[in-house]
Amino acid sequence: MIDVPAPYVEPAFLLPAIACAGETITRIDIYRYAPSRRSATARAEAAGNAASDSSQRGQRLDSDTEVVRAYLRLQVGHPCNEQDRADSERMLRAQRFIASAAVTPIADGPRRVRIRVDVVNEFELVIGGGLRGLTLSEVRLGTLDARGHGTTVIGSLERGGAYRDGVGVSVAQPGFLGRPAILTVAAAQNPLGGGARLSLLQPLLVDEQRYAFIANVGTDIDYQPLLRGNAETAAARTEHSTYQAGLLRRIGTARHGRVIGLAGVFVGGAFAKTDASLVQVTDDGLLSIADSALVGRYPTYRSNHVAGIAAVRALRFRTVTRFDALRAQQDVASGVELTLMGGPSIGTTAAERNEFVGATLYAGHANTTTLRWLRVRFEGRTGSLVSGNRWTAAVGSARAAFYTHPDAKRTRQLTVSASGIHGVGLPFQLSMADDDGGLIGYAKSTRAGGRRVTARLEDRRLVTNERFWADLAVGSFVDVGRIWRGDVPYGNTGPLMASTGVSLMAAYPSGGKRLYRVDFGIPLVRGPGDPLWVIRFSATDRTLVRAPEPRDVSRARLETGPASLLRW
Repeated sequence: MIDVPAPYVEPAFLLPAIACAGETITRIDIYRYAPSRRSATARAEAAGNAASDSSQRGQRLDSDTEVVRAYLRLQVGHPCNEQDRADSERMLRAQRFIASAAVTPIADGPRRVRIRVDVVNEFELVIGGGLRGLTLSEVRLGTLDARGHGTTVIGSLERGGAYRDGVGVSVAQPGFLGRPAILTVAAAQNPLGGGARLSLLQPLLVDEQRYAFIANVGTDIDYQPLLRGNAETAAARTEHSTYQAGLLRRIGTARHGRVIGLAGVFVGGAFAKTDASLVQVTDDGLLSIADSALVGRYPTYRSNHVAGIAAVRALRFRTVTRFDALRAQQDVASGVELTLMGGPSIGTTAAERNEFVGATLYAGHANTTTLRWLRVRFEGRTGSLVSGNRWTAAVGSARAAFYTHPDAKRTRQLTVSASGIHGVGLPFQLSMADDDGGLIGYAKSTRAGGRRVTARLEDRRLVTNERFWADLAVGSFVDVGRIWRGDVPYGNTGPLMASTGVSLMAAYPSGGKRLYRVDFGIPLVRGPGDPLWVIRFSATDRTLVRAPEPRDVSRARLETGPASLLRW
């Protein structure tokens, strides 16, 4: 729908030759469109002709505009600031349900402008599933824009076989209560275990934002698989609960092109418990395993911490294309962001007392043809001051990437990722099976350890133009990596592993952010259980998160720090 009275007829206009320059904003008109290969920028430009404007009226959606308003830095009656206009576009493009956005100032008299906001929705349907042999064992179905409110709703069903059937649902609402915040609720009953989570997050999306906050609680019961080399994979029943609350405040006045300082406080805690007895998960039920490797190794863990946060940010954003998406616009950051945090445990005995510390670093540089960035994240606890133990529960990851466009159709990407866990309170392992941290072709590898390094070189080429209904690309890749034993149960140091293959990639419609992939991979160094070849299907939006952390690493963080507060 259009956010103006019904009798209003939009006049023809010419897009301004200059950006916002302090004019007073008289009105804000919001247009939302169904998924289309026509971008929001193209629609805003086409609206400059009265003839094309009439053709666009039938394409507007009867959708909620309040979720869009929550991410606008511009307000009626206030001056039109170019930085606020650009930040509004960037925050809108960062929403899962939006494929492209344009915020355009239109002359509306002397020193007066009205703002036209054009938003093209992302293809909203979410479909996924899993196979057990040739039988469908799991299905996921949902939407990124339930009832036009920008709400993500995803449900799942799983056949339990010898166990109970699984069912789950997750709901995420951006623009919660008219703020640039997101409320997330998720619950699942799995064939074995289950969990629930409630989270409210308002990250620091722009420098001019004064506050950021987070509050969440979660609990999870799982049967954690444990790779044991040539022996059958075992599983240990684990319980894990966490809570977090944090507030971050900007220090001083934010000015474009300047470094900003941030300070805050964070309170968090965790509970973790592991059953020492191991089982084997089979199609006929759970079988006990005579193995005492976990006996006495993982005592019940309880911890509560309060930590101070200090951060500096000096980032500038550039809108680019063809890096993490085939053709969709993406906002990437140049500059540096550093966050430090630390504080003591609370409510514990002297023998259990420890200190919680963490650090996150981002550094990057981007232009229209190249992008390079590095992200490092570390969190851990020192040992008891009474016992004099060394570092415990230490989890770290680092990822670096370099992108380049050799020509108008090609994108080449080199990514190096390193991860490590030490002394964590649950029996976690790192393996090559993780989609983000591992190698394709090693989903059934029996090797596991506490440290992992991988690298991927990928080259892809667009094979369709902008006028086609979808974006299609073909690519090739080479992966290499290695695992070291560390201190995880059944850890072992393995040889250098490698795989290679080809990929078919698509985005629908043309200009969509979500990347659908079919990867055909061949492991070049095969071990026990490794197949001759593998086909992997995936659908992800890599434009939303810079340097996603491997799932097996993020799960090992028993006490997650406030890294999400500085998400942009």
